[in-house]
Amino acid sequence: MAFGLLRSPRMLGELGRDVLMNRAASAAIALACLPVTSCFAVTDLDRFEKNSEKYVDLTLTVRGMKSHVTELFEYRVVDSENIIQSRGLAFPLGGVDATFFAPKAIPTDKPVRVDFYADHNNSKGYDSTPTEAIDHAWRIGVDLAGVGRDGAVITFDHNTSFVFLNEPGGPPREIGNPATVRVRSASTRNGKRLQVRIADTFTGRVVALYRYPLVDKNEVDMVVPGMVEAGNTYTVELTADDEAAGLASLEAWRIQRDSDARGLDVTFDLAVSDALKVRDAPRP
Repeated sequence: MAFGLLRSPRMLGELGRDVLMNRAASAAIALACLPVTSCFAVTDLDRFEKNSEKYVDLTLTVRGMKSHVTELFEYRVVDSENIIQSRGLAFPLGGVDATFFAPKAIPTDKPVRVDFYADHNNSKGYDSTPTEAIDHAWRIGVDLAGVGRDGAVITFDHNTSFVFLNEPGGPPREIGNPATVRVRSASTRNGKRLQVRIADTFTGRVVALYRYPLVDKNEVDMVVPGMVEAGNTYTVELTADDEAAGLASLEAWRIQRDSDARGLDVTFDLAVSDALKVRDAPRP
């Protein structure tokens, strides 16, 4: 009952004195550390709080991908139980270099890796075998102990040290159903890059990302399989930008939707979606 939250004047006075004493103690610790450059209580505090979060950001940059510019590219955040925690696709990759930013895509409660591949045979999926690198794939482990304020930052330079992604434990497991984002009147942004991020609304964790690097038609459908749990609320954020112009050209639209047993299906009509525009979207 609400009455259980009331406090007597005497109790409130005691609580107030406790708060003041705690603040005074904190201030004394900070002042004591000011002349000492190696004071751990102050210099390491932000890093400790960042690493204590349940999820941290992922920034993945791939460079020198000249032979894969026109191919489907996919990355997956896979945990130690071989479950895909977050995934992103670009079709096509669209450039020799590319960077993907997925807020809170990395869980910190278990070991994780980032697997990624280029669909070299254009089958729209991953097809390699233990003995043949049909698609070109790579794997990078995430050192959670080294994660700082910017989260997990991975920079990869193209090489031919391919790995087979379906080991160990077989193909990584999906946890849900597809997310489909349909963009209509897309030709109003011809020549721009479209990207959608889908995040669990409660945690802000991005579970799915899809990038369409160059708008060249009026209708664009972006589908990320296996990442939407039934009966959950998701925040769907669509951005359009001119990569050459930087953030000055960024437009963003955002809505919340509940998923069902079939997944998530959302439509943005760019000719009539001004009411959904936001100004606080992070970089693509």
